[in-house]
Amino acid sequence: MLEIVVRNRIHDVLKAHFARADWYNMGWLTGTDYNMVSEAEGKLSQRNKALTPDNVVAALSFGFWCAMVNKRYESPRGLWPLLVPQVIPFAPKPLKSRKSLHSLMEGARFLRNRVFHHEPISHLPNLIQRHRDLLQLLKMFSPNVRQHTATLCRFASVLQSAPQLAPLLEPTPVPALMDGDV
Repeated sequence: MLEIVVRNRIHDVLKAHFARADWYNMGWLTGTDYNMVSEAEGKLSQRNKALTPDNVVAALSFGFWCAMVNKRYESPRGLWPLLVPQVIPFAPKPLKSRKSLHSLMEGARFLRNRVFHHEPISHLPNLIQRHRDLLQLLKMFSPNVRQHTATLCRFASVLQSAPQLAPLLEPTPVPALMDGDV
């Protein structure tokens, strides 16, 4: 869900900023990032899908969206810091920066990749804090979606069902996870 919320928000903001739905074809992306767009377009072509902006955007990886908030796009006339308020309108002031956003997104990407590749994550340090960071990131983009995930998320119940993991994770008590304020 996080990936979709991030992708849609950044796409909507860049579409408005550049006044074009295919903002990724305007020649300002770095070579590596443009290559990710080309790969997405290639995959769509192989599946006989139209190369519409919506299809291209949906085909881009979470790594691409993390790259969009990379330092290389930061300058007084660049994307950042100009677009931070539109991209993460609900971020608390201490986190309302490109650097904080990039850090949280890269943390989410790392964890997402471990999970999607069926790698164990119980050994990772500060797993409870990583979970909180994911919820915070989601809330920065959309408090409504963050609230919705509270009804779906099983992290606390899984953690409680495996008490042997608690000492490995961190000393923070699990009930704190139930708190709506992350």
